[in-house]
Amino acid sequence: MLRELEFDFTVIDADNPSIDYRKCIHFVKSTQPKARVVVAAEIGDDEMWLDALDAGACDLVEKPIDGTYLERLCHRAASRAAAA
Repeated sequence: MLRELEFDFTVIDADNPSIDYRKCIHFVKSTQPKARVVVAAEIGDDEMWLDALDAGACDLVEKPIDGTYLERLCHRAASRAAAA
């Protein structure tokens, strides 16, 4: 399904036990190279954050996510997509 859609921004829940967030980031970036990927986690250690950035995430946020901050991330992603 992701291969059929085009999007500028996505949030991946690193705490979801049914997915490997690193593989998910790689998949998104391989199918949507310009998409901005944000990883959200309840509690993340430095290694987890570095793994996410190495995998291609552009930002890391702790849950619960502040709605205003999430809105800013969405607007920033849309602005970058429009400029590209």
